[in-house]
Amino acid sequence: MPSDLVKGAATDDAANGQDQPTSSPASSPQIRAITFDLDDTLWSCTPIIVSALSALREFLTSRYPSITQTYTLEAMRAVEKRVKGERPALVHDMTASKRAMLRECAIGAGYEHQCDQIADEAIEVFLAHRNAVEHHLFEGCTDLLHRCQALGLRIGTVTNGNADPERIPFLQPFVSVHVCAAHVNASKPSPLPFLRACELLECHPSQVLHVGDSIENDVVPARQVGMRTVYIPYPRDSGSGDGVKNGDGSGQQCAPDYVFGTLTSFCEGLQGIVQGA
Repeated sequence: MPSDLVKGAATDDAANGQDQPTSSPASSPQIRAITFDLDDTLWSCTPIIVSALSALREFLTSRYPSITQTYTLEAMRAVEKRVKGERPALVHDMTASKRAMLRECAIGAGYEHQCDQIADEAIEVFLAHRNAVEHHLFEGCTDLLHRCQALGLRIGTVTNGNADPERIPFLQPFVSVHVCAAHVNASKPSPLPFLRACELLECHPSQVLHVGDSIENDVVPARQVGMRTVYIPYPRDSGSGDGVKNGDGSGQQCAPDYVFGTLTSFCEGLQGIVQGA
């Protein structure tokens, strides 16, 4: 890891959106850092979640069978939805909400005296498989991260989910800052995760390039805070429109600065973007 991973748990001021940079650097600022969305940007998320839920069910069936006998997967999802409705503090914390669901299901299945132990064990099983992403990386992912390092860019990640670079060995040498929705009690498309990432990267937003697969959750909020943006749609395109630059985006908060079809094509174009900033 380039340095100890800094996670984005915010101060009260930051959580209230009061840590925004107050002045811009000179025009055409140099890009000094890059942030990535994770799921469906660096890897395909669906097979990972399917595998994690399957592993969770297998663990519960083998150790605490009354839970899976009492609750189908759909029923467990309904419990999690109810728990979030009853405890708004969990809405932006996918790990805490899933742990709370597991605790409720343990109680409902007759394991009330072991409910905390079961929830702790089960969430660890889920997270281990949730962060086993290596076999689902999009082509060009590792080459892109190496290119970022070679260009001297600090690397951060901004996600709504519970993928965690500390639990993902291949990411550890690259990522120095990680912000998830739980850290700032706000999910994308809120601007707060992006502002927190820029703060931790010690960069003005205009010096940071954000890369993501969603116009709504990545491009729009990143542009709103002044970051430059790269849009790589998911599912992946064959590459038509690679490198298209959409002007300065004035009055076009939905328009990314650059569009690429794949991580590989973005990797090939990254040096030109950084040097041309």
